[in-house]
Amino acid sequence: MRLAEELILLLLNEDSGYLEQIPSWNLSCVFAGAILADLALENRLDTDLESLILLDKSETGDELLDPVLSEIASESSTRNAQYWVEKIAPRSESIVESVLERLVEKEILDYDAGGFWSLSRKVTRTGTYPSLDGVVRAEVRARILRVILDNEIPDPRDVILISLVHTCDALRLLMPVEEYEEAQDRIELVCKMDLIGRAIATAVTGISLRPPPMRFVRKKTIPKLGVRHLFKNLRAIRHLRNGNLPRAMAELYRAYGPVIEIGIPFVKQRFVLLIGHEANSWVNKRGRAYLRTKDYIWHMENVFGASRTLPGMDGAEHFRMRKSLRRGYARATLENRLNEVYSDGRTAMAEWKPGDVLDGTFACQTLAGRQLSHLFLAVDSAEYMPDILEYQHRTFAVRIQHFLPEFMLHTPSMKRKRARLFEFVGKVQSAHTLGIRGDQPPDLIDDLLTIHRDDPQYLPETDLPFYFVAALFTGNYLGSVLAFLLCTLASHPELHERVKAEADALFKNGNPSPNDFTLDAIDTTHRVYLETLRLFPAITVQMRNVMNPFEFQGYEIPLHARVVIAQTAAHFLEENFAEPLKFDIDRYLPGREEHMKLGAYAPFGLGTHKCLGSRWVDLQVVVDALMIAHHFDFKVTPSCYELGIGLFPTSAPDKHFKIHIEGMRNELPTLTAR
Repeated sequence: MRLAEELILLLLNEDSGYLEQIPSWNLSCVFAGAILADLALENRLDTDLESLILLDKSETGDELLDPVLSEIASESSTRNAQYWVEKIAPRSESIVESVLERLVEKEILDYDAGGFWSLSRKVTRTGTYPSLDGVVRAEVRARILRVILDNEIPDPRDVILISLVHTCDALRLLMPVEEYEEAQDRIELVCKMDLIGRAIATAVTGISLRPPPMRFVRKKTIPKLGVRHLFKNLRAIRHLRNGNLPRAMAELYRAYGPVIEIGIPFVKQRFVLLIGHEANSWVNKRGRAYLRTKDYIWHMENVFGASRTLPGMDGAEHFRMRKSLRRGYARATLENRLNEVYSDGRTAMAEWKPGDVLDGTFACQTLAGRQLSHLFLAVDSAEYMPDILEYQHRTFAVRIQHFLPEFMLHTPSMKRKRARLFEFVGKVQSAHTLGIRGDQPPDLIDDLLTIHRDDPQYLPETDLPFYFVAALFTGNYLGSVLAFLLCTLASHPELHERVKAEADALFKNGNPSPNDFTLDAIDTTHRVYLETLRLFPAITVQMRNVMNPFEFQGYEIPLHARVVIAQTAAHFLEENFAEPLKFDIDRYLPGREEHMKLGAYAPFGLGTHKCLGSRWVDLQVVVDALMIAHHFDFKVTPSCYELGIGLFPTSAPDKHFKIHIEGMRNELPTLTAR
């Protein structure tokens, strides 16, 4: 365990899922000091209050330390510790990223797909973790507090750690104020125990007490586009007319670059677009400090009487809610209930008869919605779904997209649909009393009600209806992905046959178990799914507001700007995907794996608000596609149909997408009523 790794563990805030809020320059200097201290502990360097001396230039074998050691070895003159701290500090961001990844690999930290870190269950359970020399060490925070508060004799590593953390004024964050004040003398004494720690701390203090030098850089001018500029880009306009927003954004990126300001007259608002894989990487790494969602999502929350919901939360409270709902959206939860997925899916499919021509998107959304309403809500939503989805569509168009005036949300028809929505909410609540639930496996609503009971201020009853309905809306997105996938299979007969073969192999002896869905068993289906998500993502952009101004690639993004992150435009850029317009499932094979490039593939969003249930969706869509392929022969009608995309409220095949059920390949099993 390197000092930089233990620093991360000391400074990790379990409530926010990231490091404590410490001035960035101070933090950078402290991590630089940790690298130098580790080299000293490896007997490569020696340092005192005046100078830093190279003892041994042979590599340590650690990619975190060796680049710094090599740089010191190549320096012609002897420098002091402060010089090297100042030299290393600017690369601290990459050091922190590398250390976080190492801690995940060592199973000391868990990484949440939304961009949050927390101590692994293994560490929290045992209170220990292994070091590089194989010695099991006590969890660092407990160790440090025992040295400070219980007067334990520290080893040299702990002295250095205490010195570094004290230097950036973070020790006060690790203990109550009263204990910190009482421990001041002990802290000062410990910090003087080791010469290396003193030298590094002195060097760091000498730098961190003065601000970093100001950079006078001429900022780039953000291209400002109006409607007339857009109409000059015929390719972008053509893709917009076809509903393909990601391709339109990719065309704007090629023409104007990664940052564009655009005005939409009938919305009466200007937006800053962030486009490209580098923008995606920036949002993933740094967006949490500059962007937030609540400024626009509260309009949607207000419709349901809610004041604060998961999509509108940021920072620590968002991380807390994600952790609380993690089980409800977990792939393992779905795996344990696959028999219900099969049963509910086949109940929906039982209405599909040979010769029928189905509204493709509606059929897929109904199927997925029926499954998710039972899995998440423990009720059947079939009779409510048309009204609720229509009300959702209208709410998005009025409150989020601002494409319709406010009165369109208050027409007699919408009032009736709103009443039906809250009738459905009451049905969900009635299905989740302790007596009715009994020994049934806990679902998402059970988890929400537990949070409400444990902390009604954090999750008040007024916010619950939004969550109940949002769980149902998830079926809309999932159904859209399934519809795109079926359209893809129908237009690629050779791949369709391979998917049928995988489906028949899995279902030949009845319902497959979770262990049957190995990557080998679903190889083609899974890669078709990945490529479908690339070309036809259901979540095409994300909207944020700027809460702290920032600079990205030389462009200054101002405070309060409404930002549109066009994360899926990266799917159509040649620098990310070879022949990006080609449907090519081989791009996901080992050796190519084009989707693994940083920021290149983002069908589930970015950063702290990345879809919490992405791995659930991965499994359910594949299972549904395999079930359909096993039971039905189908094709898209008319045969000349070219896929059109409806953008609002979610990206999905348009109303002209029809599925013709040509026949049954394998009969549906007899269904048992719930």
